[in-house]
Amino acid sequence: MKTVLLFLSIFSLPLIAELAPSAYLSLQKASPEVLEIRVDKAKHGYWISPGEVVTATVMKVTKSTSKLKVGDVIQIRYRHVKLRGAVGPSPIPQLTKTKTYPAWLKKNGKSHYEPAARGYSFRNAKVK
Repeated sequence: MKTVLLFLSIFSLPLIAELAPSAYLSLQKASPEVLEIRVDKAKHGYWISPGEVVTATVMKVTKSTSKLKVGDVIQIRYRHVKLRGAVGPSPIPQLTKTKTYPAWLKKNGKSHYEPAARGYSFRNAKVK
């Protein structure tokens, strides 16, 4: 039994490690949608259902493969999980109503968008 626990703990270490800022930068560069958004409505999930649903207005378009333009209203859906004393990838933050954020997104089907750069989908990655 101890061998199984040791085996699982060793091989699960890469799954909980933080990504390097350069990895987040790569995810941002590969993002199909690079925008600045203003949050109009934010529905926060709770511990049983941590899904976030955000309605936002596009304020600036840097890149858009789905042909978004300034003034378009989009819906963003994602899962927000808080890390409590644990090491792991940067969580995607809860967005706040009326605030403006840079956004690296990807379209999911016809209805909504999702974060494309994990925890750095709504903030700039800084590489040292």
